[in-house]
Amino acid sequence: MSRRRINRRFAHEAAAPTLTRFANSSPMPFINGVRAVRAPIVARNEHDRT
Repeated sequence: MSRRRINRRFAHEAAAPTLTRFANSSPMPFINGVRAVRAPIVARNEHDRT
């Protein structure tokens, strides 16, 4: 087995738990973070702009 093939196999095995956790995770913390950052920036009406 070549060294490159061994390195790829090791990288895949090392990444598998992280990829599984990512695939099973909820996007809500990310979405809530984006909303929290946008809330003070985005004016919802004319009154908010002044």
